[in-house]
Amino acid sequence: MLQGKLVRLRPVEREDAAAFARWSLDYEVMRCGGYFAATGLTRAECEEKYEARRRDKATLDFAVETVAERKLIGIVNLALIDWRSRTGFLGVQIGEKEYWGRGFGREAVWLLQHLAFEDLNLNRVGLGVWEFNERALRCMDGLGFTREGRKRQVMFRDGRFWDEVLMSMLAAEYFALRDGGGGASGAGGARLGGGAGV
Repeated sequence: MLQGKLVRLRPVEREDAAAFARWSLDYEVMRCGGYFAATGLTRAECEEKYEARRRDKATLDFAVETVAERKLIGIVNLALIDWRSRTGFLGVQIGEKEYWGRGFGREAVWLLQHLAFEDLNLNRVGLGVWEFNERALRCMDGLGFTREGRKRQVMFRDGRFWDEVLMSMLAAEYFALRDGGGGASGAGGARLGGGAGV
């Protein structure tokens, strides 16, 4: 378990499926996700989905829980992990909207970076952000991710096509940020970057 000042990351549990199912019915939450299920998911479908992901050696899912209340507020993951090339793909979803923009998502991502680079010895972590998700873009910029480019008009939502902004961080960049300071201290003495949280 990784813990910062605001959140801790713990393994996903079967009981979490009820919250996941509720979030899947919230258009605002799902709009910024990598997929959009117009009809949502049932609790049983969520249980099945995360049980399958638990068996996937290239995916690591973690529930995001507040330190103060021990409340489940989101999920983060490393997916498509290539253990030979030491790369992975980061995902984050804060399902409880009252925690948006308050640094909870930012700290969850930093803790996941800590895991990826310090514990799993990955060399590169990438992610994609829809161009309309300005809050997430500010967060990732503030954490030190590099904008590498974009996939043009890759997704249709809200009556128009949108680009996906491709971002990444390398291990050397993470360690330079960690050791260079800036921001409040996080888990294990790691440093949190600036910028607005997700």
